[in-house]
Amino acid sequence: MVAYVTIIDDCPFITFLTDTTNKVSIHKNNIKVQKVDETVYVTLVDDASQCFSWDANQAYAYGGRTIPQLYNYILSIISTPC
Repeated sequence: MVAYVTIIDDCPFITFLTDTTNKVSIHKNNIKVQKVDETVYVTLVDDASQCFSWDANQAYAYGGRTIPQLYNYILSIISTPC
């Protein structure tokens, strides 16, 4: 599990950037987003099956969002056509 801090909408791809400049891009059809308790999980549905997470502090650091706001933001990127 990796905590990522930045999400970029590169439709039809979504790019995740860490604070150490690691970069992962994946087609938005291959992303599953879940909200469990006070954590948002993004799972990349591919061979690697990576999972990224944000807790409440990380969500707040990402634009002052709450967990539900971050979840809805990611969900809107995934569900909005290009």
